[in-house]
Amino acid sequence: MDKKFIETIGNAAKRDAKINGILPSLTIAQAILESTWGTSELATEANNLFGIKVSESWDGEVYGKLTTEYIDNKKVEVFCYFKKYKSIEDSILDHNKFLQKSRYNNILWQTDYKKACQLIYEDGYATDPNYACKLIQIIEDNALTEYDNYNEEEPVKEVKPKQLFELEEHDEENSVIESINTSPIVTVTEENKDKDVTKEEIVIVSFFKLILQKIKNFF
Repeated sequence: MDKKFIETIGNAAKRDAKINGILPSLTIAQAILESTWGTSELATEANNLFGIKVSESWDGEVYGKLTTEYIDNKKVEVFCYFKKYKSIEDSILDHNKFLQKSRYNNILWQTDYKKACQLIYEDGYATDPNYACKLIQIIEDNALTEYDNYNEEEPVKEVKPKQLFELEEHDEENSVIESINTSPIVTVTEENKDKDVTKEEIVIVSFFKLILQKIKNFF
């Protein structure tokens, strides 16, 4: 077991899982299996941890080599071109993007690691008929499910815009009263001079006019 390798991939996978819905234990297990703990030729020469091959849309560097595939359950060696990345981080990010393809939709936000391993094989990620079993074994042998508890962590606090009625120097109640006392908004006019206007009514009207004024100032 290479704890440093697990931590490097695990922390990145855990961070990204909140956005992409890919189970961290699955990502770590794939990296271990596909790159032989980061020691494979593809990993050391091309920073490719997940064995992702070149596609028509790929405009980056490529790395060609023989690889093992299973055709009709028979193990064969074939020459393929793989993506070459500038860094391990780029490989992890591209793996996240790769699994956003529609054929892998059934593994997104999956919480059962065994089911996720089986589904990714059935979706065609690899041709090895024992691929799912190997991933499950790696997860269990290395206790990788501890990285799947990212939802139990305290969520990142959302930065909210300034409150509409935020008051800086006084609390809300005292500020409203102070504003009413120092700058009364309700005045006696020809329309209301004959009406019995109470102090409470003046306060209420003044309060709402003050609120409207604060809204205008905000925008």
